[in-house]
Amino acid sequence: MAYSFTNKKDKKIIIYKGESVKVGIENKIIYTPLFNRKIWAAYRFLSGGQVFAQLISYYTEVCSFTVNWSDKIKTGMRIIYKDELYNITRVDDFEGYKKDIKLFCEKVLPWNKADYPQVE
Repeated sequence: MAYSFTNKKDKKIIIYKGESVKVGIENKIIYTPLFNRKIWAAYRFLSGGQVFAQLISYYTEVCSFTVNWSDKIKTGMRIIYKDELYNITRVDDFEGYKKDIKLFCEKVLPWNKADYPQVE
């Protein structure tokens, strides 16, 4: 039996949650790590067919990350992987089985690395 790499969680990512904070007269979003460590994920760049199918929908995703199930992860959170920033646009919980969740993401450009504290 051949080994499948489709769900191999061999990449480390950091997930950030945003919180709106009033600074003077304007609101600023401060991002903090959701977990106090990097988490394991499977990374997958979306295929051309999947990207083409999105042209008729609202989504502009470019990749997905599969991570262990957590009810803390929501849309609008951010992910840093290989010094690139992604915005979580959809969360697929695989019909609520509480094993894995798939995070569909779009790339965020430009971004300031100093706005996102690093974790070990």
